[in-house]
Amino acid sequence: MVNPMFDEFRQFQLFQAWMAANPAPRVPMPPGQQLGQVRHAVPDVDPGRMVAMSQVKVPVLEGLSAAHIKSFRMAYQRYSARCVVNDWKQKPGSLVTPDHLLVIASRNGILDLDVLRELPEDQFFNRLCAVHHASSTREWHSLITQVRMQTSVCSLEKFVEFSEEFKFQLELAGVEFAPPMSEIVKYFVNGLSPKQFQQEVRLRYFTTLTEAIEEGVQIVVKYKHTWETQANEV
Repeated sequence: MVNPMFDEFRQFQLFQAWMAANPAPRVPMPPGQQLGQVRHAVPDVDPGRMVAMSQVKVPVLEGLSAAHIKSFRMAYQRYSARCVVNDWKQKPGSLVTPDHLLVIASRNGILDLDVLRELPEDQFFNRLCAVHHASSTREWHSLITQVRMQTSVCSLEKFVEFSEEFKFQLELAGVEFAPPMSEIVKYFVNGLSPKQFQQEVRLRYFTTLTEAIEEGVQIVVKYKHTWETQANEV
């Protein structure tokens, strides 16, 4: 049996190594400034969480395909959630190679790459998805209809997964050739499965995607057991 003290010491060593590799910037102290007056600037973070953060893998954008962008976004969201000190979190633009930044900048009419590097998360991924924005109504339709809920049973997990995929595909397709929101909701409903679930959502006549997703969760919770019972009786 491993002595818990050895495990704690190992974690402390990892923390020391991470701190050595990520030194805090040295800020000159104003004349007469007392140490006690600046202690509030040091984040009060549990050492164990800091050790865990030191082991977080920084995401990398491996390419500009839709699959690479989706993977990078999901990886960055996990990375962001595990960064216990916000000031230590790197912005997504700073994790992208100059070659990829040049393509993204060109697609968005941006001349200075540093502008992209400093963009907040949502704004950067909006610019990144612009690489794949539809150039016609037909292309927009093709991009959106690629997303479907792949299941034969009513599953909350599958519905949430489909909803996230649909929203990502919307961002990928862009807004220039997008139809009115009422039509976008129809595209969303058409991608639902199984048929009982799709029909139930369609008959609610939702007018916004947010409403359809939020109420869709409630519909799954309410009718899931009933539909499963009916399916087993057939």
